[in-house]
Amino acid sequence: MICPNCGEEISSDSIFCNYCGNKIEKEEGIQEGELEPILAKGLETEKRSAKGNKVIKVVLIVVFLGIMGFLTISMQKNISNETIMSEFKGFFQEGEYEKAYDLYQSEMQEDKVLLEKTSEYLLSQINSIEKNYGEKILSYEAAVEELDQVAAYGMLEKQVMESRNNLIALNKEEINAGGKQVNSGTKQPAEDEFKGELEKPVLEVISVKVKSSLVFNDCYVQVKNVSEQSIEKYELIMLYFDKDGKVANDASTGSNIGKGKSDAKLYPEQTSNTNRYYCIPGNAEKVKAIVSRVEFFDGSVWCLEDLDEWIAREKDRF
Repeated sequence: MICPNCGEEISSDSIFCNYCGNKIEKEEGIQEGELEPILAKGLETEKRSAKGNKVIKVVLIVVFLGIMGFLTISMQKNISNETIMSEFKGFFQEGEYEKAYDLYQSEMQEDKVLLEKTSEYLLSQINSIEKNYGEKILSYEAAVEELDQVAAYGMLEKQVMESRNNLIALNKEEINAGGKQVNSGTKQPAEDEFKGELEKPVLEVISVKVKSSLVFNDCYVQVKNVSEQSIEKYELIMLYFDKDGKVANDASTGSNIGKGKSDAKLYPEQTSNTNRYYCIPGNAEKVKAIVSRVEFFDGSVWCLEDLDEWIAREKDRF
């Protein structure tokens, strides 16, 4: 800096001039040599601020894209669900019940939203069936058949039973009033009324496989509903044989005759799950099986008429 008194150059931090002794009065504000550090610090601050703003922008863009992606996926999922549900309703309304059930098993039963929508739709079908029967749009036979199709999904069991009872009551009122009773084959008679009446089995054994295990063996019996009604439960008779086809008696009973029960619900033409198995004696490696009893959703029962004859004929040799 320059001394204001003598004009000589002196150090910027001098208090007195080294040449004339004049006291140096420093002016307020930024002195010479102080500006550069301040500018450098300001520039660094500005760079940090710009970098921070850039990070914030990137974060906001990522969040925005994430939200848009989620909304897009949700919209696509909703559109897909609406398409599936529309297709399901179409099959049901056209009477293509097997296609409707196949679609339900493959696309709907694992999705909570679709399950809820299916339940709502089936409930509306129950109400529609009762209404249409009451207005004579449906016969008793057709109403029971449609209700069986609803029952096959295993939902709304209470509502299905209530509706079935309502149909039976309405049908009785019609009979008492002199109307014509429609013989649906699904009334609630005693078991004896069904014995021998059906020319073909209502539940056909498709395959029997035995899988060895540590203590008991597992017997997989697959069946198919060949009747026109939905089945609620059924019973099997199994005959046990060893690997050579000779009788394999159960140690606990001393007999090679066993029973199996299943609560698997089967609609017409449906085949049972292949994962269903029964525990059988460990010495049994071959099995013959036949359906002995079937209970339908309307409470009616079918029993195999020639069960004793079948056992007597088949139990001694595979």
